Formats: sequence, C-alpha cells, structure tokens
Amino acid sequence: MEKIISKEFIENEKLLNRLMENSYYIKYLNRNPIYFKAFKKDMEVIYKERPTDKLNNMLDGVDMISSIIDTMK
Repeated sequence: MEKIISKEFIENEKLLNRLMENSYYIKYLNRNPIYFKAFKKDMEVIYKERPTDKLNNMLDGVDMISSIIDTMK
C-alpha cells in the first residue's frame, strides 16, 4: 500500500475501522490505489458523513427542538 494511503488510515480512525471491518479492501488497495476514492465514498455512506446526511441530521435536531417548544406552550 502506498505511504500516502497508509497515512490517511493513521489520521482518520473511521477509515481504519472500515478497513478492519472489510479486510478485502486491503487486496484492492494494494493492487491499485485508485480504489481508495471508492473506499472513502463507501465509508462516508456507511458512517453517514456525506454533506446531505449532516444536513438531514441538523434538520432533525431543529425539528425535535421545535416540537419540544410546541409542547411546552
């Protein structure tokens, strides 16, 4: 595996956890480092780190707070 990719795993714990959960990625990343982008996208989908997921979580929090305020009235 390339040093740049190895450094990414050291810096980001979620990437490392995803790699340990699905060790078959090691084979793909050793053969061709281009697969790292696909691996990273897969990790973002699983751990819900895409911008749309973050926005949805924020909106859910706002809705919950507004419903609590409405019940207090």
